[in-house]
Amino acid sequence: MVLEPMVNNNNLMDNKYFEYVSCPICGIDNVSLFFSIPYGKLKQKKSLDYSILGINKNTVLTVSKCKNCKFVFTNPRIRKGYEEIVYNESKQNLYKNNKTFIIGTTENINFSRGRKLQYLTILLKILNLISTDNSIKIFDFGCGFGHTLSLAKEFGIDGMGIEIDNFRLGYCKKLGLNVYTPDEFKAEFLNLKFDLIICQSVIEHITDLDEFLLIIDSISKENTVLYTDGVTPKLIKIENKKGKFVKAHFLEHVNYFSGTTLDFFMRKVAFYPFKKKIVLVNGRKIFIPLTLIRILRRDKGLFERIYIKKRKNYEGI
Repeated sequence: MVLEPMVNNNNLMDNKYFEYVSCPICGIDNVSLFFSIPYGKLKQKKSLDYSILGINKNTVLTVSKCKNCKFVFTNPRIRKGYEEIVYNESKQNLYKNNKTFIIGTTENINFSRGRKLQYLTILLKILNLISTDNSIKIFDFGCGFGHTLSLAKEFGIDGMGIEIDNFRLGYCKKLGLNVYTPDEFKAEFLNLKFDLIICQSVIEHITDLDEFLLIIDSISKENTVLYTDGVTPKLIKIENKKGKFVKAHFLEHVNYFSGTTLDFFMRKVAFYPFKKKIVLVNGRKIFIPLTLIRILRRDKGLFERIYIKKRKNYEGI
């Protein structure tokens, strides 16, 4: 992609890399202002450089709320086709001379071990929802550094993933993992079917939610289990109250789902919420209603949900 650096501009409506969109969930252009903030008030990372997009500390980022379905989303947002600038050109200093991302170094080994331990919990959680007697295929949507796919490989699970970050894509390939760019995958593998789909820390980044639905619908089948997590509108309020914006980062985190809105969205392709949480006690599975857990758990502006592909009009387990 040939890039033309944008002149610094405080108004994204005049920026060719950004676009104003109707609600990505219901398609209706009837929104109210939910929040706005200059980019300079977000957490600044020296390794990230968005200047090629014309972003400076005074550039105002705005968040809209749909008056119809209540979905909260960054608007304007990066225009489709230019996402790779955010996740590649803007991050060139992130990986440069960083031993954490050089395979085989002590720093890298420690990094990989820590992340795999975090992801192991999620993998075991969804494996408990399917039969493990037969071969299993897992798809990692936004596979990052391949921690989940590496774990799956150690369990003898056939895995495949997609990633938009070129450095991370190359990293995964060096590990021998079966990973592709989204375009490569769509061109060759949409006919494949998977038992498990993982979308960890991904859905908040996706600018084209229709394409996301197209992919997960194409590669799923009856009883496919999908795990996703992300950020809610409450996170914006929490971080605004603290006066410190870290996870509510409106250039990359563009979608803020409530549970109700996410359930509505996923039902478009017949994914229905798993309404109970599995807890293992002495090797036995105990199912606890998620409504009870959500009442007891403090709302930190983050969500974690599991869906199962079922026939239309299915009400959930």
